[in-house]
Amino acid sequence: MALSVSLELSHSPPLWHLPSLCHHRPGIPDPRKSWTVKQPKRICSRRAAEIQWPEQPRRRTREPLRRGTVSPRLPVPDHIPLPPYAGTNRLPDVDPNRQLHDCESIARMRAACELAARVLEYAGTLVKPWVTTDEIDRAVHQMIIDAGAYPSPLGYGGFPKSVCTSVNECICHGIPDSRNGDIINIDVTVYLNGYHGDTSRTYLCGEVDESTMQLVKARHSQSVEPTLSMGGTQCTLWDDGWTAVTVDGSLTAQFEHTILVTGDGAEILTMHPR
Repeated sequence: MALSVSLELSHSPPLWHLPSLCHHRPGIPDPRKSWTVKQPKRICSRRAAEIQWPEQPRRRTREPLRRGTVSPRLPVPDHIPLPPYAGTNRLPDVDPNRQLHDCESIARMRAACELAARVLEYAGTLVKPWVTTDEIDRAVHQMIIDAGAYPSPLGYGGFPKSVCTSVNECICHGIPDSRNGDIINIDVTVYLNGYHGDTSRTYLCGEVDESTMQLVKARHSQSVEPTLSMGGTQCTLWDDGWTAVTVDGSLTAQFEHTILVTGDGAEILTMHPR
């Protein structure tokens, strides 16, 4: 079996690259006013490398992934600070310039990432065969709100939920609903004090075969947000505009961290202490 490694081309630019998601200082021209969003690419993944595993016969033993019932959007209390895109259902404008951060902004970024790591750690404990992704979304939403933060995916480009949950062959941007699966990627992003913290991990759900365990335990050292596929890298996008799934039904796993790069090196901001 060949384990294909793909890099996600997200529905829009990464959250931490968007000026609307960063603390904007008064008196400094806002680049959001002079840049517009390009149309999102429909190509969901690109082959970056292949890791060879012992050859095994390929056969599909699962039913194709089908959408479940999506519950209504969860409310956000009035006292929670909102990101600029909240309530607009649009994609924020893109800043092509590098962003330099001072000590205050780095401290805020670190706090947002630490919260995201805690939320993801908690969400992972909820992964059980009898727990739906909608239930995980509700728990994640409440924990983020209780911390005084905003669940970043909610309303981002019209996304209807507070976390992304990608099940089985869903590559990324899965919308929480009445489903669960053999493996589940939980992608948590929080907005706290003007900054976003973003991290994800793929979890095993119940008993799985050896090849699925190898997929989830695999790591790729050259990308911050790798997507791994047990089969091909071709994908298709559902008509909800977000859910990307493999064409051949292969299971996929994804992992993600937010990394701060300074003159002294790189720091993983979303690494949960164990």
